[in-house]
Amino acid sequence: MFKVLIYSSCLFLLLACYRPLETETPILGEQEIIPFLVDLHLAEAKLAEYNSLTILAKDSLAAEQYATLFQIHQISPTDFQQSMQAYMGNPEALQQLYEKVVEALLAHELKHSERTKKGKKSSATEAIKRIEQVRDSSKKEN
Repeated sequence: MFKVLIYSSCLFLLLACYRPLETETPILGEQEIIPFLVDLHLAEAKLAEYNSLTILAKDSLAAEQYATLFQIHQISPTDFQQSMQAYMGNPEALQQLYEKVVEALLAHELKHSERTKKGKKSSATEAIKRIEQVRDSSKKEN
């Protein structure tokens, strides 16, 4: 009987102390944080291209770029940190957030690749036109 009383008391104490974790509400909404995260990932990708820089130089350049991003998006580092902590406390919301970030990055990549293709086509077209002009002018001279 004494064991039952102890076990039930322990169970009661454990259940009485249970409190569901409160999820923090992010300061920054998706419409603010998604463009920032997209730009942040693009900046980090650009930094990764600088192989010739020292680690110290890369860190310095990264700090400058991050400060610029915070300024451009009018977001404080504290608000960003709090919002990311809140999203990390809610894995489903974080998953949805990053799905949208990845979609935006893919759209950016597609747009950039189309622009690059157009640029190559136009320069190739221009080169062909120049060749034809030179050929035509040489025919006229002969």
